Amino acid sequence: MSYHLLFPLLGFLNNEPFFPDNTYLYWSGKENIDNYELIVYYKSDVEKALFKKYEANTLLLNPNLSACYTVEPGMVYVFDMLDVADAVEKFLEGKYSTFTIKQKSIIRTFHKEFNNSLVARPNQPMHTILYPSFYLEQISEELDIPVTVLEQTGEIGRKYDKEKETLNIPIISKGDCRNVSEFSNISINF
Repeated sequence: MSYHLLFPLLGFLNNEPFFPDNTYLYWSGKENIDNYELIVYYKSDVEKALFKKYEANTLLLNPNLSACYTVEPGMVYVFDMLDVADAVEKFLEGKYSTFTIKQKSIIRTFHKEFNNSLVARPNQPMHTILYPSFYLEQISEELDIPVTVLEQTGEIGRKYDKEKETLNIPIISKGDCRNVSEFSNISINF
């Protein structure tokens, strides 16, 4: 869930050459979402020159980056989410429909749901989660649950699963995230 709803709020685009293998809210008691930190894990391709270029020009330059670690296998980047603390709080409560209109737009654009009109979009899952009031009757019929029960929760998307949102992998070394590597000078166009 954090990849779908929080990661886009870090300003990454949906046309990046690399996407994380996963994002996490917790990491072995170290960084965690309780401190408004999102853990972003890249397992594959981290040794390739093209990834190093992406790392130098995108990941390491993101103003929210607070730490990076070498793990086996891959790299972990920790991003500060304090500038969207309200969204983090709502996410943790499972209150996705209460994200701001701007946050909803960023999330839907990231997921290539470009139509921002406020009408039902059944083929657009983020719209369903962010605007559940359009779908209560449909969900009620599909799940055979009274609409009144759905209206009480006000949400359709499930709350995050802490076990699935916890990264359990040891740190090999902490990196210098602000030291842009020698790969930043490689001329590769995305």
